[in-house]
Amino acid sequence: AAGARGGGVAVGGRGRWGRDRWGRGRWAEAGGEGRGRLAACGGGGGAPPSGALSSRPPAGASKWDVREQVWDYLEASGLAAFPRPVHRRIPNFEGSHQACCSIKELDVFSRANEIKVDPDKPLEGVRLAALQARKTLLVPTPRLRTGLFNKIVPPSGATKEILRICATSQGVKEYSVPIGLDGKARVDLVVVGSVAVSEKGWRIGKGEGYADMEYAMMVSMGAVQKDTPVVTIVHDCQVVDIAEELLDDHDLTVDYILTPTRTIKTNCKRLKPQGIIWHKASYSAKGGLLVPKFC
Repeated sequence: AAGARGGGVAVGGRGRWGRDRWGRGRWAEAGGEGRGRLAACGGGGGAPPSGALSSRPPAGASKWDVREQVWDYLEASGLAAFPRPVHRRIPNFEGSHQACCSIKELDVFSRANEIKVDPDKPLEGVRLAALQARKTLLVPTPRLRTGLFNKIVPPSGATKEILRICATSQGVKEYSVPIGLDGKARVDLVVVGSVAVSEKGWRIGKGEGYADMEYAMMVSMGAVQKDTPVVTIVHDCQVVDIAEELLDDHDLTVDYILTPTRTIKTNCKRLKPQGIIWHKASYSAKGGLLVPKFC
């Protein structure tokens, strides 16, 4: 189910990325009139019809194909925002704050006491909303260098400006205390970034596997339950069809997608990771620790 809150772009090349008239990601197939451009979607306004106009990438496209096309399109269309270039990142985009603010309309946010939000720039507005609502905010340690979580602890009597700083990467460094794997965290809501996501709730991250591993570790330590909701924040053009064969058992799925114009409840039926799948994890040395991640 999707709630509306809000033409094509020439992108050149063969089989490149574009948007339909509602801003959703769409593959523009090369060939014939309009070669290398977004296929015409018709005139008029209004909300998109259910299940229409969300073309899937070409058969055989890999996760990296999807990532590269999204990153390229965000840069070429002027939708990319600091930090740039957005390649190999969870991309920030114009309108990210508007998308983040809509989380306050979700019951799962209102009911949550403890929220885990990834440290990516486009999620800054969610971190601020959590702090303003006086919720416990947990942010993963970047690349899991020193543990799993940092708890953001604003100073007593923090002003609106201080809370805004607390929501930034600077604030995570200056106003946080680490929580180890033996901590007693009980996360009520998980918010992650994505490079691409489907309306079915199938997600593609930036390719390093940290969000998937963080969730698996939270399952293993009892910090999340099987019904703990997961939300992602993306631009409309990042909402695309994703072939199920691209998904792995360790891939995290999402229950809600928030864009600058829409709130999508995915009703995803695919199981989330049930714990760490050790034979699929690789390891890298971080400060003397062996840190697992999914590739």
